Amino acid sequence: MKKKQSMAMAAFFLIFLSGAGLTSGAQFGLRLFGGAGTLSPQDINQGTKGWTDQHAGFYTSFGYSRSGEVKPVKMSLEGGADLLVYFTPRIALGIGAGYVQGKRASEVVLTKGAEEIKITSQPTLSATPIRLSLFFEIPADNLNIFLNLGSDYYLAKYTWDWEFPDMWELHHSATANGLGFHGGIGFEIMVSNNVAFFLEGTGRYAKIKGFEGTEEGMEAGSTWEGSGTLFYLEGTDYPVLFIREELPTGYKVAREANVDFSGFSILAGLKMKF
Repeated sequence: MKKKQSMAMAAFFLIFLSGAGLTSGAQFGLRLFGGAGTLSPQDINQGTKGWTDQHAGFYTSFGYSRSGEVKPVKMSLEGGADLLVYFTPRIALGIGAGYVQGKRASEVVLTKGAEEIKITSQPTLSATPIRLSLFFEIPADNLNIFLNLGSDYYLAKYTWDWEFPDMWELHHSATANGLGFHGGIGFEIMVSNNVAFFLEGTGRYAKIKGFEGTEEGMEAGSTWEGSGTLFYLEGTDYPVLFIREELPTGYKVAREANVDFSGFSILAGLKMKF
């Protein structure tokens, strides 16, 4: 799988270079952009919530009161750049890279009399998508409308830090690569013949699995460390996430976890032609 993904990544560059070669005296451009968007990592959100609910539920069964919930990762911050090669004054091929990150810190508090226990959880999802795009521009006086669509090769990372003070800890760190797709529409406001500000709405599809990494934990003073694949598991009560060398058994659902970077983004930036 990883060999096929590496070949696809190499193909991005070959297509870009061959395209540039077809355009004698081509005009070049540069896009710089940043913004915010949505994410939909259902496996990560359910697994991190389930692990906390499992431990908190044990304590509430012994008379502890609970406040707070594990909040899902929903939003991301983004940025990136595209180098453009124009086949015509209105059609360009772009090669670029970006950065996407989403994280969410949560705290669940258990109380019983004067005793207070704070459980903390923070998953972090990040990726560097290498982008190959086609841009189509539709002129309208000083306001241009543009469309773009293309493919991405994601270099993705997942981490999770979970702590139940003095009793349990769990720390995950794993990486994976995978393919995705994007498409968007926006408009440009020309400030000169070669410079424009733009605003763009972009949708993306990128479900990445095959995460490999490490798990470190502590339970009642005893520590452990292991490595393997990130799995999503559902038993009779709560969904959980583990990193193991082999697929765990004895669960209703046991599979590799998907880290879903799919979502919608609003981006703003600067485009220059030269």
